[in-house]
Amino acid sequence: MSFDPIASRGIFNALYTAWSGAMACHDILTGERDGFADYAADLATVWTLYQRHLQVVYGSERRWTASPFWQRRLPRN
Repeated sequence: MSFDPIASRGIFNALYTAWSGAMACHDILTGERDGFADYAADLATVWTLYQRHLQVVYGSERRWTASPFWQRRLPRN
């Protein structure tokens, strides 16, 4: 995954997904079969929450709504 710098979520998500990945590896190494499935679920949750956050961030900007940059990013109604 990669995160838009405007959303300011990259460092948090990098740290969280690294921790979650480490826990998944630990689970697998200690016999827990669902470690990677749990990790995949964590990644899906992170992505869903990030998309919601990004819509809020982009949706709050109203100064340059006519510019091509913002036209591609503003939420569609």
